[in-house]
Amino acid sequence: DFGIKIKKQNGSTFSKEQVERLSDALGKVWKHYGNLSKLAGEYNLKVSYADNCMQFARKDIGLFTPFHNAIGISFFNEAKQLTVAGINHLPDVTLAHEVAHWLDSQKGKESHNFFASDKYGSLENQIATKFKEEIKLREKSNKSATKIGKVNEVSVGEYCYRTCECFARAMEQYYAL
Repeated sequence: DFGIKIKKQNGSTFSKEQVERLSDALGKVWKHYGNLSKLAGEYNLKVSYADNCMQFARKDIGLFTPFHNAIGISFFNEAKQLTVAGINHLPDVTLAHEVAHWLDSQKGKESHNFFASDKYGSLENQIATKFKEEIKLREKSNKSATKIGKVNEVSVGEYCYRTCECFARAMEQYYAL
C-alpha cells in the first residue's frame, strides 16, 4: 500500500499488468525518497495512469496538479516506447519528477508559498538555483548544445528555468543516479 488512490485517465478498469507496472514504479520512487505512504494518504494523493498517450490531451508524459491532489503519469508499450520525446521514457523517472513537485508543494505550504523552492534561501531553492546555474553554464560552454528555446510560441526556457521546475529536475536526476 502506497497511501494513494489510483485511477485510469480514460476511466477504464486496470489490468493486473498495469497495476503491477504502476506498483513497480511507485515502489522504486518510495524506496529512493523514503516511505511517503502516510503523507500521501493525508494529502489524499491520486495517481492517474495513462496508457500509450500523453497526459490530459497535452504533450506531457507526467504532471502534478495540486488543485486535484493528483499526479498524472503516462505508460507506453514497447512499440511506442522510443517515440516519446525522441527518448526512451522510463515511467519511474517521470514519477520521481512529479513526486518532487508534490513534495515541493507540500513543503511550500509551511512557508505560505506555492512551492518551497519559491522561498529564497530554502534548501529547495538552493538546490534549484544550483541546478539552474549548472544548466546555464553547460549551455554557455557547449556551443553545440541545444539551447532551450521556443516551441509553439511558448517560451520553454522560461518554464524550464522556473525554480520549481529546476528543483523537480534536480530531484529527478538524483533519483536516476
